[in-house]
Amino acid sequence: MRACVLMLFASAAGMLAQNVVPPFLAPPNAPIGPDTVIATVEGKNITVSDYQKLMAAAPPQLMQAMAQFIKQGGSTEVLKQLFVFRYLADEGDKDKIAEKSPFKDEIESQRRWLVASYEVSYRRDTYPVTDQMIEDYYNANKSRWQQSKIKVIFIAFQPGTQSVKPDDLAALTKQYMQSQGKPARPEAEAMTIASDVVKQLRGGADFAKLVEKYSEDATSKQAGGDFGSITLSSSYPDDFKKAVLALEVGQVSEPIRQANGFYIVKPEEKNIQPVKDLREEISQQLRSSHLNDELQALDKRFAPTVVKPEFFANPDAFMPKPPTPPPAPVQH
Repeated sequence: MRACVLMLFASAAGMLAQNVVPPFLAPPNAPIGPDTVIATVEGKNITVSDYQKLMAAAPPQLMQAMAQFIKQGGSTEVLKQLFVFRYLADEGDKDKIAEKSPFKDEIESQRRWLVASYEVSYRRDTYPVTDQMIEDYYNANKSRWQQSKIKVIFIAFQPGTQSVKPDDLAALTKQYMQSQGKPARPEAEAMTIASDVVKQLRGGADFAKLVEKYSEDATSKQAGGDFGSITLSSSYPDDFKKAVLALEVGQVSEPIRQANGFYIVKPEEKNIQPVKDLREEISQQLRSSHLNDELQALDKRFAPTVVKPEFFANPDAFMPKPPTPPPAPVQH
């Protein structure tokens, strides 16, 4: 692995600019762009673009080791080490390290692991997905792409707040309003308010007026309760999405409990996302599904038939011990 890392650095560093312009000639307060010289190494200019290429080519192991330097503003140390490895990789090539044991075996082993991992990505990315496959998948899974444009009324509660005496409620509400901008009511009280709002709506009350009177979600309240569209892929909790998508247009939900309040939801529109907007998503899904099928087939193909279970219970007990190295000579 060490030699592989060095070779990566060597190839990346080879892309660096060769022309030299003394950086001290640049105006001290000039803006820094991709072609700005930020340092010189052995008389060669290093631009922002060069540095970016070197960093992108560096293996994750090195970047993890250098993370502390970068965090502490020591990126110059990282740049120095990249060139140290570049030099060592070039010297290793001259010495034909990749052709000598034991390095040869280790390099080949790491090469094969890298090739195997890249083969997985290659099989996924090159699997041919036709328009007909996309259409068939879309038609068989339309429910996944339902979307519902909704209006909401949000009644907040303070998690963990217990019911309080009426005399204390005003003080508690004022305190919470000052810190959070929302009523510091207990959950049971919020549920009572939300249930009453649902009753009013189902009795014919105007949704926009109740939004103005009751809702405590500032963003949707400013939009008359508009909350946008909800789909299964939206970043909301699953129970919320499931409850919303089960509603018909014009139907008023029961209060939907979330972590800090209750949502009362009314769908305005419901439809299915068009296939033209989903082609890339479906293509990736089909490729991932095909790859998963291939990997499962390989798991089945290469599943071992165990002949000696006692060996697998404790392999170390049966493995040959490595030879003991000879003692170091005594220095006189």
